Amino acid sequence: MRRSLGLPITMAVIMIVLVILLIVGWTIATIWAATSEPKTPTFFWALLPIGALSLTVILAGVIVYLVLSVKLINLNQRQSNFIDAVTHELKSPLASLKLQVQTLERLNIPEEKRKLMYQAMKNDVDRLETLINQVLMVSVLKSKPDKKAAETTAHLADILENAVQNSCMRHKVGKDCVSINACDANIVQKRFSIELLLQNIIDNAIKYASHDSPQVTIHCRKTSSGRLAVRVWDNGPGIPVSQRKKIFLRFYRIGNELERKRTGTGLGLYIVKMLIRQIRGKLFIRDPKSGGVAFVLVLPPNVVHSA
Repeated sequence: MRRSLGLPITMAVIMIVLVILLIVGWTIATIWAATSEPKTPTFFWALLPIGALSLTVILAGVIVYLVLSVKLINLNQRQSNFIDAVTHELKSPLASLKLQVQTLERLNIPEEKRKLMYQAMKNDVDRLETLINQVLMVSVLKSKPDKKAAETTAHLADILENAVQNSCMRHKVGKDCVSINACDANIVQKRFSIELLLQNIIDNAIKYASHDSPQVTIHCRKTSSGRLAVRVWDNGPGIPVSQRKKIFLRFYRIGNELERKRTGTGLGLYIVKMLIRQIRGKLFIRDPKSGGVAFVLVLPPNVVHSA
């Protein structure tokens, strides 16, 4: 990344310095001409702001070019990381499925072992389905508004339980590592968006919780303004302050793609950001005294009613 950014940044810095020198030189030369030429000083004084303004516009264009170039290079790097991650996410379950099928072709496999292998194959298929749905969801959310504003009411506790169950199965951890303290509330609008939003936040917490003894706590409360706050805490390594805006970028993942231990595509929190805008909610990242990190999702009062 540093090598790919080095050349455009160096070129842009050189161009910025040259333009600044031109502005200074133009200003000095024009002032000198205006003061040393008593016959036509008005001409040079009028020429001074025109030239300085033109060079300033060029300077602003160079700076904009630098910013856009850096953003484009970062996006290309994240897309490259995304391709690497998706390749791994596709290759692993496919290799596992192939191995399971080849093993099942043998006639002497005990029935109990067959059931275990069928379950493993189902898990691999679910993993592939989750990956495909996540990629497709980004396209759907960008191209279509939420058309499910008037859905059937769902109890918040049921939504949380379902999200926890799905995430625990996906990451192969026991449900006992997650504690839920849900308030008595119903989701009455934008149910699909909120279900997907909570699923991604909880999935992220379980994925990045401590590998040795994962712990995730989900706590809900009503605020004084009538909003519902859902706090999802995990005992993982936390998120550096410098990375807290970047983690919501498309394809962005902290660290080197080839060295990371946890799988993913860098789309989960990007989907979270899009859904929060859609429902007009808020999301905060907190540093609990107990360590780890906490995501606090604040839902607007129009989508939540007390049960």
